[in-house]
Parts: sequence; C-alpha cells; structure tokens
Amino acid sequence: MALSVLVLNTTYHSDKIPKALKLSKENFIKTNYSVLKDIFNENDTLMSDMYDRIAKKQFEAKIELQEKFFRRVNDQATDYLPSESYLTELLRTKGTVFTKYGRLGAPHKRLVKLNDCETKIEWKDP
Repeated sequence: MALSVLVLNTTYHSDKIPKALKLSKENFIKTNYSVLKDIFNENDTLMSDMYDRIAKKQFEAKIELQEKFFRRVNDQATDYLPSESYLTELLRTKGTVFTKYGRLGAPHKRLVKLNDCETKIEWKDP
C-alpha cells in the first residue's frame, strides 16, 4: 500500500510522465483492493478518498540542501566534529575534499563546495 501511494503521488504530480501512464483512480482502487481484500470491502471509500487527497495536494519533503548534508554529518558525528556554522562557512568558501564512489571505477577524491547561490553542491578534481 505504501509503495502504491508513493507511486501515485510521484506519477500524478510529475509533468515528465505522459498522461497515458498515470495511475487512474479506478486502477489505483482495483490494484490495492486485489492485494488488501481481506482488510477492505468493495464499498469502502478509503482508497477513493486517499486517491482524491493525493490528487488534490502533493506531499513532498521540505528539506533544504544544507539540512540534507548536515543530517548525514550529524548522524555519523562524534564529539570531535566542528560546529555547523564552521562547516557551512567551509563549504561556502573553500570547500573540502571527499572520496566519491562512482558506479564505475575506483573511488576518487573530489573537492566539494556549495555554489554561489547555495542551492547546489558542486564537485571537481582537487
């Protein structure tokens, strides 16, 4: 059910997916009912209401770029890490070297820093 809700949210609100491939209300209900028929009866309006709510308002993560970066740092952090403000300033001005693991080939070093608008993380050879 969770996967079905995520697929519906993504396909319904994406402009990149052709209308013919988007999940219709009937298919959403039929697919979920076939899997969850022991829990719901055919007259239950839960799936119909769920489809309507997702179609009306897209749900999305409200996480900024820096939050994504610092959450990962904080998850792996110990007491010796510098403050968040220091790391932000470091990424904004000089950048720092990370090991990048690509899909092909061996890991390699990359200089990572925020772009001038602080909206993207950029990397290049150190």
